[in-house]
Amino acid sequence: MLSIYHNRRWDGDFLTVQKLISEGKLGPVRYFETHFDRFRPVVRDTWRESDGEGSGILFDLGPHLVDQTLTLFGMPKALTAQVMMARAGARSDDMFRLTLHYDGMLAVLVSSPFCAAPNLRYKVEGEAGNYVKYGLDPQEARLREGIQPNGAIWQRKTRLTMVNFTQRRAPSRLRA
Repeated sequence: MLSIYHNRRWDGDFLTVQKLISEGKLGPVRYFETHFDRFRPVVRDTWRESDGEGSGILFDLGPHLVDQTLTLFGMPKALTAQVMMARAGARSDDMFRLTLHYDGMLAVLVSSPFCAAPNLRYKVEGEAGNYVKYGLDPQEARLREGIQPNGAIWQRKTRLTMVNFTQRRAPSRLRA
């Protein structure tokens, strides 16, 4: 059973990916990669990093990545999972790589505690173009700072947000 607070469905970067895919700007998607990485190489004393039920990064951040992927592409044909305790002294899983297998496409979901910025957030490869985005959506941090979702400050990009959108040109036909 998957039960989460679906707040990551409203992240601006996810909505951008969803729009690019739904409008067909990338063509049929053949590879999708999403990350929720952090640079936390030292284990901390928090519930997420304890050895209790529901702890670990797969239960903490994994459901958000799974939910977004299922929202975009539906149920996969198969799933491959690598889940591990990678940090010295870890008491719960702190790194994962899930691969969702679809007909003609792979979706790779990753979380690592060893990724220093800039962190890859999305990589979408389609037959007509690619979309690559680095950096987490700034909405959560802005809400914590007391910034309300209105006005220019809310919409401003952060310096750690890098986006590359590339569409290929239709191949030209050679005349014989």
